[in-house]
Amino acid sequence: MPVDGGYTLRLGDMAGVVRRLRSSVVIPMHWFSQASLEAFLAEMSGEFTVVETGGAQLALSLDQLPSEPTIVVLEPAFLD
Repeated sequence: MPVDGGYTLRLGDMAGVVRRLRSSVVIPMHWFSQASLEAFLAEMSGEFTVVETGGAQLALSLDQLPSEPTIVVLEPAFLD
């Protein structure tokens, strides 16, 4: 989900989309500042588990999806 709060949808509107979809995993993207990411996580933390991986990659499989809606925060990495 883009969580920049400006280029796509306002934060409140984006939070509504996330709530409505109820995906197993939500990956925030387009967070151009730590402040925009933190605002999104604060908005969603009561309803979604938040997992900060500390890395830039994530491997998922259907049989290992979390049992409750989870926001997985990946760290940005520059492309070579």
